[in-house]
Amino acid sequence: MKLHYYPETDNLYIELLEKPGVATLEIRDGLNADVDGEGNVVGFDIDHLAALFAAAGRSSVEPGNGSQRRNAGRRPTDSDCRPR
Repeated sequence: MKLHYYPETDNLYIELLEKPGVATLEIRDGLNADVDGEGNVVGFDIDHLAALFAAAGRSSVEPGNGSQRRNAGRRPTDSDCRPR
């Protein structure tokens, strides 16, 4: 997985697979998923990232606190995905 941030458009692209997307599915306003020819998600595009952080009460991305290493191998839960 690779993260690509584009400050000029304030977009974050999360690349899951190094494959080209052949279609884009709108999940909701500002969140799109790119899929390959077989329907597999290859990446997510998140628009207006700064506004999302502001709405969550955060001004920037905070460095990890080591939880990624401590929880290696376990599946993420909903609480892992919420802004802190």
